[in-house]
Amino acid sequence: MMDNQEYSFFAHQTVDWVEKYYKNLDKVPIYPNVQPGEIKNKIPTQAPEHAEAFSKIIADFQSIILKGITHWQNPKFFGYFPSNTSYESMIAEMFSNAMGVIGFSWQASPAATELEEQMMIWLRKMLHLPQHLTGVIQDTAS
Repeated sequence: MMDNQEYSFFAHQTVDWVEKYYKNLDKVPIYPNVQPGEIKNKIPTQAPEHAEAFSKIIADFQSIILKGITHWQNPKFFGYFPSNTSYESMIAEMFSNAMGVIGFSWQASPAATELEEQMMIWLRKMLHLPQHLTGVIQDTAS
């Protein structure tokens, strides 16, 4: 398990990687040039018995996983528009992940519930919808 110092080191390294990835995203091919099974064949058939160094995980990510990624954020890709990949969203996601909040009820997280309610009011006003309309966000994989 990582200690605080390791977390800080790898988190900064990851943020630097993300920044470089987005800076050069328009230069990578949108769709990977791999065959079915190619990525799976590079992944061990058994789970490791002991934790691997995070540097090894990052190396595997860069040498194996990235080769099979469709780069949805490439500015030339028009098939899908995820809403959670702006820099602002990624930073907000870091806060959300750090808290591990499950906002399925007010008791589970008053702040998450009330923030969501207020954002929906903002959205209703921006869209000039009738005041009696209320709701919550029912998200999916996007």
